[in-house]
Amino acid sequence: MAAQAAPAKYRLVAGTWNLPTSRQEITKARNRKLTFRTTEPSSVSFDLDGRNAEALLITELVTDLWVYRQDAPVPGVAPPPAETLFRGRFGPDQDEIDENQHTSSFTATDYRDWLNRQVLFDADTLTYTAQDISTIAVSLINTITGAGHPGLHPVFSVAGVPATGNVQTVTFEPGVSVADDLNTITALSPGANWDIDPTLALMIWPGPAGRGVNNGIWYTYPGNVRTFTRTLDTSTYGTDIRINGQATTDTGATTPARKTAVDIATRPEGRFDINIGATDVTVQAQLNALADQALTDHQVILPTYSLTLRPGVWQGPDQVWLGDTVRTRLSSGRLQVDFMYRVQQIEVALSDEGDERDVVITVGGAANDLLRRIRHMAAQLRELERR
Repeated sequence: MAAQAAPAKYRLVAGTWNLPTSRQEITKARNRKLTFRTTEPSSVSFDLDGRNAEALLITELVTDLWVYRQDAPVPGVAPPPAETLFRGRFGPDQDEIDENQHTSSFTATDYRDWLNRQVLFDADTLTYTAQDISTIAVSLINTITGAGHPGLHPVFSVAGVPATGNVQTVTFEPGVSVADDLNTITALSPGANWDIDPTLALMIWPGPAGRGVNNGIWYTYPGNVRTFTRTLDTSTYGTDIRINGQATTDTGATTPARKTAVDIATRPEGRFDINIGATDVTVQAQLNALADQALTDHQVILPTYSLTLRPGVWQGPDQVWLGDTVRTRLSSGRLQVDFMYRVQQIEVALSDEGDERDVVITVGGAANDLLRRIRHMAAQLRELERR
C-alpha cells in the first residue's frame, strides 16, 4: 500500500483588523474547525485556554482572523506558497470556568456576515433603474463605506467587478442589511453568486451557472469517500409559486407574482404550493423575476449529500472549491447515485497542531437557497417591525 501523503498545514493568525503590526499566530487552539459556505457566511471556530496569553489577542468585533493553508512539502520540490483561505471578524464567544480550567470558545465569521450588520439609510440611494446587478452591488458597498455612514470601515476592493448582463430595476427598503440586499439582487433570474474574498474584494459570478467550475473530479462510495449522509428536505419543493410584495405610496401596489410548472397537471407527486412573503420588494418587475427564479429552483427537488473524504483526497481550493461541480457516485442499498452536483459547503477539521484531519464536502441541495434567503429576509423585516 502506498504511503499516505503528509497532510496540509494551516495557520491561524489574529490581529486588530486595521493594524497589520498587531498580527500574531495562534498556536494553542484546540478543536479547530473551518466551515466554508457558498451562500451563507463562512466561519472558523476553536477553543483556547482562557488563561493563556494567546486568548488576550482576541477582542470581540475588533480582532480579525486570517487562515492560511499550505500543501505538505514534496521532497526535492520547492515548498508551495501558503494560500489565504479565510479572513473574518471575531464575534460571539463563550467562556466556561471552574476551579481547574478556563475554556474560551471563539468564532470568526467572514465579511459577508459583517455586511449583515450594515444597513441602508433613508438618505441613501434606494432605487436603481435598469442597471446591471454588478453595478448595483458596487454601489451598495460604496454606500455603506462612504461619508453617509461615518465610522471606521474595512477597505473593500470593488475594482474590476465584471458586468453580469443581468439588468434589473430594484427598490431597497431602508433598514435592511446590505447582505440581504445583495442576496435579493443575485436571486433575481437568471441568478448569480456573490462573495467577499479574503482580500476583501467583492466577487460576482453571473448566473445561471454562477460560481464554480467543473475540474472533472469524482467522489465515489465505496472509494475515495469514507462515509456519507443523505438528507432530503421536501418542505421547499413547489410546483406553484406565489410571492407577495409590498405596496408603497412611491411605487404603487404590487400584484402577487405567480409561476406554475408547465407540466403540473401530469406530475406524479401532484400539486405543491409555496407562498412567500417578500415584503421588502416594492417593484413589480423585481417580484416577477423572483418568482421566475423560485420556480426554476424549487420545482426540482435535490437531496443533500455530506461526503467525508478519505485522508489526502481533497487537495485544496485549486482542485475543488465552493460552487464547483463534481460527479458523485454513491452505491449503498436503496441509494444508487450517479449525478453531477454543485459543492455547497466544505468543512475542514484540524488537529491541535494545524494539520488537516477530516474534510467533509457537501453537495446538492442548491434548490433550497432562494427560498431560504427570501424567507430569511421576510423574517428579519418582521422582527424589525416588532421593535
